Amino acid sequence: MQMHAMVLEQFGGRLTATVMTVPEPGPGEVLVRVVACGAGLTLESVRLGHLGGSTPRIMGHEFSGTVAATGAGVDGWHKGDPVTGSFYLFCGNCVMCASGRETLCINNKGNIGAKIDGAFAEYVVVPACNLVSIPEGVALREAGVIADAVATSYHIARERARIVPGQRVAVIGAGGGVGIHMLQVAKAFGAFVIAVERDP
Repeated sequence: MQMHAMVLEQFGGRLTATVMTVPEPGPGEVLVRVVACGAGLTLESVRLGHLGGSTPRIMGHEFSGTVAATGAGVDGWHKGDPVTGSFYLFCGNCVMCASGRETLCINNKGNIGAKIDGAFAEYVVVPACNLVSIPEGVALREAGVIADAVATSYHIARERARIVPGQRVAVIGAGGGVGIHMLQVAKAFGAFVIAVERDP
């Protein structure tokens, strides 16, 4: 079976529309049919090779879609399940992963869309442990950015800033992808929000 993908042939280059074979999920992996994939500034770092990996590479990590197939040893995921996933290729076994801080994984293997092919394609293969179920009522087309830009803002509001209702919060860099979501999350936490952005 064939799929369309946008491929980065070399670091610093442009993406090229390509037709290629749909990848097969290996042991512990899941094939996801991509419904949507966001685009943010992280992609420029990937395109320039700043996050490692190699080319050719299919970029894209803010994805949502449905499970198309599972590899050997994968439990808990079924064809048609709506999913999104983590950007980080974490081990799931170290002390940081065990404490729920996968972004600080001691054995981090890189990132989806940089170290392994990403979701600027009709299908993407990801480790099963990277997937997150999308609950009913959340639009599939919008869910991909939740695991990245929205989750980052939520973590900052809850764990780092510990925002409480009525608190005054200034979001510096409010015009970017994470900044825009930070404004919304801080407001949802009940803060009086001040947006700060430079005037070009």
